[in-house]
Amino acid sequence: MAELEAALAAAKTADRTTVIVIATDPGPSTEAGGHWWDIGIPEVSTRPEVRTARAGYEAARAAQRLGD
Repeated sequence: MAELEAALAAAKTADRTTVIVIATDPGPSTEAGGHWWDIGIPEVSTRPEVRTARAGYEAARAAQRLGD
């Protein structure tokens, strides 16, 4: 956990894209079954419904607790 916290802190101050690789166990899943992936909504679109969906997505992401 300490290594992850250090990697996150370094990534936040980096001046370029940072990738943090974590070895995981492919077997376990959530209680609901399956796995969860954050599939973002496009940042740029001319369609009003996509822009509205993106605004909702950004608001939801801002409200998440990321282990601060």
